[in-house]
Amino acid sequence: MTSGKFNGKLLQTLFLLDAGGSTANEINIVTEEETHTADKRTIACALCGASITNRRETIRENGSFEHVLTNPAGVVYRIGCFQNANGCTTGGEETHFFSWFPGYAWRLAHCAACGTHLGWRFSGTHGRRFFALVLDRLAGL
Repeated sequence: MTSGKFNGKLLQTLFLLDAGGSTANEINIVTEEETHTADKRTIACALCGASITNRRETIRENGSFEHVLTNPAGVVYRIGCFQNANGCTTGGEETHFFSWFPGYAWRLAHCAACGTHLGWRFSGTHGRRFFALVLDRLAGL
């Protein structure tokens, strides 16, 4: 039996011999097991190690996963965009003030385990939401 990748699934090839043992018949089986283990790798809070999200949740916003942005106080952040961050809690009122993403309001996002500020959750007027998390506050990238 050999294995390889096929459309993100594990492709197993079985070679079966006929009853006489002289002819090999090839059968391909695509299993549900994913071969991209890096996609499932946990991304954690760098301070306490709690699970925040995983690589499968990375998205491109305004054409890129990673952005370098400056807040009104002049603090520069290198952020990454994630569809979900189940290890975050959000707080504060949503605001459009100085939003880095036009059409989106933001609120703070913290590690649910230790309370460290990890970034922001952005919510669009059209119902779409995503997280912009500070990359140097995360481990496992």
